Amino acid sequence: ARAMVGGVCCVLTSTQSTGTIVENNVNGLVVGIDDPRALADAIILALSNHELRDRLGRAALKSAVTAYDSKRLLNRFIEPFLESAGQAPDPKTFDQAANPSSPL
Repeated sequence: ARAMVGGVCCVLTSTQSTGTIVENNVNGLVVGIDDPRALADAIILALSNHELRDRLGRAALKSAVTAYDSKRLLNRFIEPFLESAGQAPDPKTFDQAANPSSPL
């Protein structure tokens, strides 16, 4: 995710967590975990194709900013506690916590 926030075209192998943010040829290049040749080919493709590398890098940045937005992360953290207490999340609470300088 750090590379994605930097707008870098990521080349990685598929794992359980890979699919949560990286989509092949959308915001990165994903190859099979046991396929070193495919990994090498993907790296060479990214290095040799400037347009592809830039497009995937821009998409990676957009995906990372969306996925790791502080309001969204706070919501994902607090929501189970509120649900267990039988309360619905209050969007204003999340807005205030994510941006303490804004009034409620």
